[in-house]
Amino acid sequence: MKNRILVVEDERIISDLICMNLEAAGYETRAVYDGSEAAGLLREQGQEAADLALVDIRMPGMDGLEAVRRARETAGETDFYILSGFDDFKYAQEAIRLGVKDYILKPVRRAGLEKIVEN
Repeated sequence: MKNRILVVEDERIISDLICMNLEAAGYETRAVYDGSEAAGLLREQGQEAADLALVDIRMPGMDGLEAVRRARETAGETDFYILSGFDDFKYAQEAIRLGVKDYILKPVRRAGLEKIVEN
């Protein structure tokens, strides 16, 4: 079971809702608000930072795909999922190349989050 979940989302309201839903389901969450912070955290702490990372694709500064690319080397067995409000094949294709587990369109419902984490 994946216990530690890193939520990388620049919109704090969305981040708070995702964390609240996951915590209500019994998971430990940590939120960061930009891609460079997420990449740095995963680079420094590796898999100890998170078993699973939910990463927004579009953020100011470093986008989610670049954060996954940079963190991939040191993140160990961390599973990455991309969150996006954009149904764009180009983004999904790049996410697949980076080995993300899934490309999830927002808004994400609590049942959807729980299904992701359980899988």
